[in-house]
Amino acid sequence: MDTQQPTNFSPSREERLLSDIYLPHRSTNPPTKKCCFNIWRVFAHFIANFLIQLTELLAPIFLILGAGWALILPFVKLASTNLGSLSDDPQTHDLIAHLSTLLPTRLVIAGFGVTPLGIILIGIFLMMIAAASATASTWLAKKF
Repeated sequence: MDTQQPTNFSPSREERLLSDIYLPHRSTNPPTKKCCFNIWRVFAHFIANFLIQLTELLAPIFLILGAGWALILPFVKLASTNLGSLSDDPQTHDLIAHLSTLLPTRLVIAGFGVTPLGIILIGIFLMMIAAASATASTWLAKKF
């Protein structure tokens, strides 16, 4: 009885365990690597969704505050010029001029100058971050 070995010969389990010559493929542990990769993907998905929630909350607030501040300034100046012409009393003119200068056109907070246009641009930037985070979140969800 002549038995032929298959062409793609693989040593049996006993031969592999007893042989000093056979060395298993040395690489990093694939299950551990896959587990760490999945943990990073879950963390990235969490960060993307957190950014979406945070920016969707703050962007409208910044846009409304900036637009409101930008619209109030011309209306106050318009009202001060019209109310000042209605009265001939110099004290009224002084009071209206003083009230129109109370609204700032620029604030400095911790050394950072804030203007109405700057607040609007921050709101638009936050909307861009929300869109990018939504795209990343969708892309990560498709990878799972």
